[in-house]
Amino acid sequence: MIQNQDDLYNKMNEKLKRDLEEVIRQPSLTDRQEQLIEKKQTFRKFVCTR
Repeated sequence: MIQNQDDLYNKMNEKLKRDLEEVIRQPSLTDRQEQLIEKKQTFRKFVCTR
């Protein structure tokens, strides 16, 4: 019984690790938001200086 439980935990851990790696690989939403904010700011500077 305990062996089966250990196997179950190991499988769950592996799945969690894979999911976490997948999430880490993707750019976070805040990174995207920061890029958008930077683009808006540079655009505003450009428009204001003209």
